[in-house]
Amino acid sequence: MGRRPLPRLRLGSAGGTPLVPPGRGRAFARSTADGVADVLQPLVALSRGLRVLAAVGRRKWTELPGDRRGPVFTLAVACG
Repeated sequence: MGRRPLPRLRLGSAGGTPLVPPGRGRAFARSTADGVADVLQPLVALSRGLRVLAAVGRRKWTELPGDRRGPVFTLAVACG
């Protein structure tokens, strides 16, 4: 089974002018990237906050004596 050739840039009726100007593709890609960034911005903020909370919880967990970790873990699992 042979490989298919890559698609060619379609030219207009004049024979040398492309149908889509080269700068338009970049503008479309840039606007798409901006839209994706706007959608993902709340997720980035939430992930940063969760990372801070996890670091605080990890530090508190290591400061907690070993005999108290069992009940605290049980309470955390029950709340979660």
